[in-house]
Amino acid sequence: MLELRQITVTGTPTEMGRQQGEALRETIHAFVAQRRVAAAGYLAERGHRDGEALIGIGRKCLAMLKGWDEPGWNEHCATAEGAGIDAAELYTYGNYTDIRDVLALPAESADAEGCSATLLPPSRT
Repeated sequence: MLELRQITVTGTPTEMGRQQGEALRETIHAFVAQRRVAAAGYLAERGHRDGEALIGIGRKCLAMLKGWDEPGWNEHCATAEGAGIDAAELYTYGNYTDIRDVLALPAESADAEGCSATLLPPSRT
């Protein structure tokens, strides 16, 4: 059975984000590094060589998050700060499959990629 690491955080969204980033710093950096490699391969296969273009889209999406869910944006930015990583880079690779599609897929075929989701009962969150 897969054991998920559990941490406990308290406080405001900013305080909780910072605590998450500090506690999961190594995991976050490893995750982003793995996603960076995956992104480079995926985008190269589709003729995109500019990794900064992907981060640029992620940066725009992160800015939109602030207007939609400012407490979530605060938590995300504080998580990145606590982990010592750029907030836009963390957002981009945390939402990689959606953001890469904005860059790599023509608008008319974007929905063909599909989407996945997981639902958990409140007792497991």
